[in-house]
Amino acid sequence: MQYMFPYKNILFILCNLFLLYLIGYSIFLFFSTILKIFQMYQIQRQQRLKNKLHHEYYIPISILLYTYNNQKQIVKKIKSLLKLHYKLYEIVIIDDGSSDKTIKNLKEAFPFQKIEKPIHQALQTKKIKELYQADVQNISITLAIKEHAGCADAFNMGINLSNYPYFVCINTCYTLRKDALENLIRPTLENDNVSVCLGDIIVGSFEKNIYQFPTTIFAKGQVTEYNNANLYTNQISFSSLALFKKDIVISSLGYDYHDIGNNFELIEKIKEYCRLQNIPYITKKALHATAFLEVSKSVSSLMSQRRNFYHSLFTYTSKYKYIFPLLKFIGLFATILSIILHIVPTGLVFLFLVSYLLFCSFLSLCNFITTLSFENIPISFSTFIHTIFCGFIEHTFLKFFTFISILFSFIKKD
Repeated sequence: MQYMFPYKNILFILCNLFLLYLIGYSIFLFFSTILKIFQMYQIQRQQRLKNKLHHEYYIPISILLYTYNNQKQIVKKIKSLLKLHYKLYEIVIIDDGSSDKTIKNLKEAFPFQKIEKPIHQALQTKKIKELYQADVQNISITLAIKEHAGCADAFNMGINLSNYPYFVCINTCYTLRKDALENLIRPTLENDNVSVCLGDIIVGSFEKNIYQFPTTIFAKGQVTEYNNANLYTNQISFSSLALFKKDIVISSLGYDYHDIGNNFELIEKIKEYCRLQNIPYITKKALHATAFLEVSKSVSSLMSQRRNFYHSLFTYTSKYKYIFPLLKFIGLFATILSIILHIVPTGLVFLFLVSYLLFCSFLSLCNFITTLSFENIPISFSTFIHTIFCGFIEHTFLKFFTFISILFSFIKKD
């Protein structure tokens, strides 16, 4: 008994520190939620007071669409892009060496013609195998078929092929809202030094003027997770909608070939380049610029995606700031062990953890409902109930898999 006594003291201290951490984190989330909601409505109010930009001049935008073995979704995604409310844009499809029927389905759905034209290799990429061109509804669609080399290399190829001064990079998981381009470009019209305009990501879909939640449990948990990431941080989260100024991206050497093509990487490279060259750099948040995202549905794909993201994140930021998830895991383990050894009152700890989960789920509900309201998306009673469930999944199961992904991100990247 005397030998075990110090270990019980240590477990008791770790357990209490973990509970204090949860209290502190809850307070942080609460005030962050209040502040962000207030800021959202302040920005919306200021926007209403400004004169709206009504003009016939539209800055041209290139939409770069990455695809790899997406035979089921590719045609549907292109048709949705053709319905955007914007007068001057092009679509550049970069196929990363698909082995399924992606190319066949594209050729059957759109009038592509094989072309030969010189390509200025502003950014170094793998070679193009074939190049096709089509005009649909007065919108130019370019299809480039290249050697398989990953998303980053494909986006760099798309930048080389693009004809316009601004571009947006997406993949087939994204569905842009019809007014997304118009709202993304607005900050550049107000300030020429804006190099990056950020939009919002909402997990799910928007069909027939109704928001649709994902179907699987892990996808549901990501609904509030992505939304909270947008509210609680000023950085890019796991995926993002971003408009880039082409010349500044080329000067900063584009996406890193060894990375996964996440916008976070590119933005950090642009910041560093502008800092070294003393170039004015401004990132603006674009109002009502929204994309709906289809997220990972299985545990394996979820962890692979998160592992790649955190590996990329650690490449550009300090690893030490991410020691908190490790400490939180140690505290949770100590708490469970303390309950098993009857070091702390089981009922009291259980009541505290349930209260914590309910409180965080309530904050997630407030955040998500505010986001839908801000984006003028109709809200029903079932949406409230569904969001509470999504918040509960986020703060229980999803947090655990996120932590495991962080650990693996130090070891290996896909």
